Amino acid sequence: MTPPALYCRAALAGLVALLTGCGPLMVNPESARKQVQEDAPVLGITSRVELGERMMVQKDYEAVAGATVPLTRISQHGLPFDMNGFYERSANGYYCGLTTSRVIGSAGTVMRVCYTEAEFNAYVPGFKVAEVIVPRAGNIQRVIEYTGRSENRLTFSYREYNETKDGVFIRPAYTQDFTFDLAQGAEIGVKGARVKVIEATNTGITYQVLKHFPK
Repeated sequence: MTPPALYCRAALAGLVALLTGCGPLMVNPESARKQVQEDAPVLGITSRVELGERMMVQKDYEAVAGATVPLTRISQHGLPFDMNGFYERSANGYYCGLTTSRVIGSAGTVMRVCYTEAEFNAYVPGFKVAEVIVPRAGNIQRVIEYTGRSENRLTFSYREYNETKDGVFIRPAYTQDFTFDLAQGAEIGVKGARVKVIEATNTGITYQVLKHFPK
């Protein structure tokens, strides 16, 4: 099988040459990263969600596309290695991630390697396409959820997520509950966002977003 793209295409002499390679192919995975900025739903459209579902979501984070690989044992240059985890897809089509040596005497040595798409498909035919969040301080996700009605009072939960782990948002960093009285009007406001309530019941809410969260 063709050697992974990290290595020169010349024959490698022994384990040391295999582990060090002949110098990496210049691949810049970061060039494929993208900035995700999204406000949903669209202003002015009529939407409906069930109790406990998200009414509004604002996303602002950096993401990268790639593939998740289950533990896969392969042979490179006739020597055993393990592939596992997330492999980032670069803009020029390479999949870059970690490979762990199982060669006697160097077992556990971890290398970062980049495969062409054809090589990646040959080594890991069962990989799953994935997108993960790149950890950085500016990542944030704001959410409003409808939590119920009692007579004329509507309750909502506002949450901010800015902590990520393994490429996904985890527990909210900030949560606050709000109560609104429909007798005072059908427009509600949370953290700068504005929503017009059309109908609210114990099972769901119909509404229009008038203004998204400020950036």
